[in-house]
Parts: sequence; C-alpha cells; structure tokens
Amino acid sequence: MLSRRKLFKYTLIAGGLVSVGFLVKDSDKQIPQFLAQYEWQNLSQAEAFLLLLFVRVMHDYSDEVMTEQTALAQLTQIDKLLGVLTVSQRDELLMLLNILETNLGRLLLAKRWQDWDELKLSQLNSVLDEWRGSSIQLLNTTYTGLKELLQGVWYADSEHWSAIGYPGPPQIGRPDV
Repeated sequence: MLSRRKLFKYTLIAGGLVSVGFLVKDSDKQIPQFLAQYEWQNLSQAEAFLLLLFVRVMHDYSDEVMTEQTALAQLTQIDKLLGVLTVSQRDELLMLLNILETNLGRLLLAKRWQDWDELKLSQLNSVLDEWRGSSIQLLNTTYTGLKELLQGVWYADSEHWSAIGYPGPPQIGRPDV
C-alpha cells in the first residue's frame, strides 16, 4: 500500500528529475531559415545561431545593418576559421557553445532564464560586460576569446578595410610587366 510518506517521496523524486531534465536540455530556439539551409563544416546550426547573437552585440549591428547576407558572411568566415584552429582550440570553443546552448549552462554562465533568442541586445551586451568584468577567470577568458574571434573575422573581411583606412595587404612577388 502506498503511504503518504512514500507518495511524498516519489513526488519529490519525480519533480527533481523533471527539473534536472529541464536544466540539461538544449534551449528551444527557432533557428532562422537561412542558417538552417547552410551546410556548416565545423559549426552546428545552433552554434551558428548563438554566435550570430554575439556577432550582433559585439559589432553593434542593428537589424537594418545585419542582413541575412551580412550574417551569413560573418558566420561562414567563423566556420572556416574553426577549420584551421588546433583541435584543442576548436574543441574548447565548441564545448563552450554547447554548454551555453543548454538551459543549465545559460543559467550558470549568463545568469539568464530566457533563451538566448528571447534576450534583447542590451541584455546580451550586459552578459558580455559581466563576463568581461567578472572575477571568475573562465568568464574573462570566454569574453576575450569570443571578442578576438569575432574581431579577427571582422578585420579579415575586405569590405571593412576602407572604414579603418587599411589599403589591404602588401602585394608580394613580382609586379605584372
């Protein structure tokens, strides 16, 4: 016979299991169609989407500036760059993105309940500011790594060179005669 004590115990266990299941599952975000259609070499669709959000914040892109074409150009460069990183560097970055995709990872590292795509740009910016100024070295490293990755991709794009007065890399070799 089921006593009240056993019923209470089983209810607590079931509630705990449901809570743990919620925390470790991936976020339920809607991946934009243009990201879902692209064949990523090193990123998953969810990782590309998360990086897209960070690109928008770090480069201060508005909806008008961050077109699908601009987003895809930035993300494909990141995807290609991941292919030339060392295996350990690539694995660390992808592991970080996978952790951030889970509800528990987002809660622990970003202190946010909402899915990433539900956060406003100002809230995403606050997350990055918290990581940059955190006393936890892992969060500082996360911020610095993302910043360097995204800046490297931005500066590598020849379309941005005129904005910073860079004529382009020097031509090496013999000039055409």
